[in-house]
Amino acid sequence: MDSDQGYVRWVEGALERGLFGGAKLFGRAKWEIEAYRCRSCHHLELFARNPS
Repeated sequence: MDSDQGYVRWVEGALERGLFGGAKLFGRAKWEIEAYRCRSCHHLELFARNPS
């Protein structure tokens, strides 16, 4: 598959688990991740560019 409709975010700080095992995200900086892949060698680069 060459593209996906979902998205990924980078969250500032070390992973902390909440009461039910999910990640604690409240009050932390979040950034949208952009991914670029070379079609020839499949090298993948990820960039956190836009605060969300």
